[in-house]
Amino acid sequence: MELKLKILFLGEGALSGPARYLAAILKGSACSFDRLEDKEEIPGEWFKRHYDAIILSDYRYAGFTVGSESWLVQQVDEGAGLLMIGGWASFTGLAGHYKGSSIENLLPVSCVHGDDRVNRAGGAVLLPFGEHPATANLNWSKPPVVCGYHHVQVKEKTRTLLAFHDLDFTESRPRLGASHPALVVGSAGQGRTAAFLTDCAPHWAGGLVDWGDERVTVNLGRDNVVEMGDQYLKFFSQLLKWLVTGQTPKP
Repeated sequence: MELKLKILFLGEGALSGPARYLAAILKGSACSFDRLEDKEEIPGEWFKRHYDAIILSDYRYAGFTVGSESWLVQQVDEGAGLLMIGGWASFTGLAGHYKGSSIENLLPVSCVHGDDRVNRAGGAVLLPFGEHPATANLNWSKPPVVCGYHHVQVKEKTRTLLAFHDLDFTESRPRLGASHPALVVGSAGQGRTAAFLTDCAPHWAGGLVDWGDERVTVNLGRDNVVEMGDQYLKFFSQLLKWLVTGQTPKP
């Protein structure tokens, strides 16, 4: 699915590590993108650039200066999409610390005080919560299982599109237990916003990376080839397309 969007990807480490998964999603969706690693400050000359969407994925709040935070808020106010993806340096996390920030004000969820991480060794099933273009036409008859997520508070006037259903093994066979928000969308200024409350890379991503019956490979160069399930790529492509246009890409 070719989106042809201009994305700013903030977070993760080197492309040889977990960052390779989101980079592969963007390349596999034909998006162009600029990228900075976790804690790298946005160069002042970038403030003249315009992005269709900004993705924060394991990019701790400490990486922002007063100037770069104001610039990001302005980008969203003027129509850029904003997506925060879960991880230990996202939301509150272990090192995210977005509670009380101007960026938290943009998100469709509120961060909690203290560690918000929920590790699920037994897994949690990702399932749709109502119908929406960002989550349509995916194989929900074979949903993925993730291994951790964030606990947050959903804001008013937002929509929860996906939910985590904890797998409960207390009986002889696994069953679906408590549910929690997984994908929440909203708006800020003229931009659309989204909070995906688990990671798109191992370890929390669990089976999400392999979701789908068909395999897709993306070559990031220098022998860095990422293999993923077709539904994994399609899901994030649709989410990004909706974030920018309110629509989903053509198959």
